[in-house]
Amino acid sequence: MLEIFILGTRLALDPGSRKCGWAIECPLLHSPLVGVVNLDKLGAFLQWVSRFFDVSRVVVGGGTARKRVISAAEEVFGTDRVAVIDEHGSTKDALKLYLQASGGCWLARHLRYLFYFLAPPPLDGYAAWVLLRRDSRADNFGYRQAHLPSKRR
Repeated sequence: MLEIFILGTRLALDPGSRKCGWAIECPLLHSPLVGVVNLDKLGAFLQWVSRFFDVSRVVVGGGTARKRVISAAEEVFGTDRVAVIDEHGSTKDALKLYLQASGGCWLARHLRYLFYFLAPPPLDGYAAWVLLRRDSRADNFGYRQAHLPSKRR
């Protein structure tokens, strides 16, 4: 059986109460792959990702079910590759990213905006993409261990 193994890949997971948004960024793609997986199938999904991608970093948002998602990611990829970052405001940024991702002419962008209000799609995958973008902006010279911000006094 021929297996494809893509090096230099990053994975972001945006945990929710019942589902988890994911985004995979690899050097071969112009924009990340995004999607949503149920939390009960997350372990099988991560095993599938590990078969085809050499994930060098896993970014997990500090959301609702982060402990469950972190333990599943550490089980598959190891503790040294998993980092937790703040996901405050990621849903708002995901909506902006969703509306910008269509590209095209102004009419296509306005129709996408209209369809969002008629039948809103799940934005969890785009929220994971936002986490990838935040992590890459914070990390200029190699990977660093991200953390949740401390509470202000």
